[in-house]
Amino acid sequence: MAAGKDLALLVIRIASALAFLFHGCAILFGAFGGPGPAGFAGFTHTSLTIAYLVGLAQFCGGLAMLTGILEIAAAIKLRKVVTNEWLLVLAGIASVAFGVLLMLQPAAGALVLVWWVGAYALVLGILLFVLALRMRRLGQRPFAAA
Repeated sequence: MAAGKDLALLVIRIASALAFLFHGCAILFGAFGGPGPAGFAGFTHTSLTIAYLVGLAQFCGGLAMLTGILEIAAAIKLRKVVTNEWLLVLAGIASVAFGVLLMLQPAAGALVLVWWVGAYALVLGILLFVLALRMRRLGQRPFAAA
């Protein structure tokens, strides 16, 4: 029963990430019959800059959520082959958390968005760097039993 529940949650998470990607593309580029930045700004009675920021936040948030979900799934699949896969899980959680933050405040100011992207890049870079150092050691010793 737990496997079915986990699969259902994974599908819901992927669907929500794709929905945010879809909506961000509709606002930023007018894709999928979307309004584009000018149409969104007119509909919400905001400036064109805010429309671009909202579209960018939704696009980046959806992409971060999807990346995080796939990083967590990869870590689960690699847990028998790679040691310290928890770093990849932690990177995935950071990506999902960043995506959720962008979804909660899509109309945040440009400066806040830049700080969030910078903090996300710093945390993710550190985690993936440590993971790369640990993965480099795999060439020096045999793989764990599968």
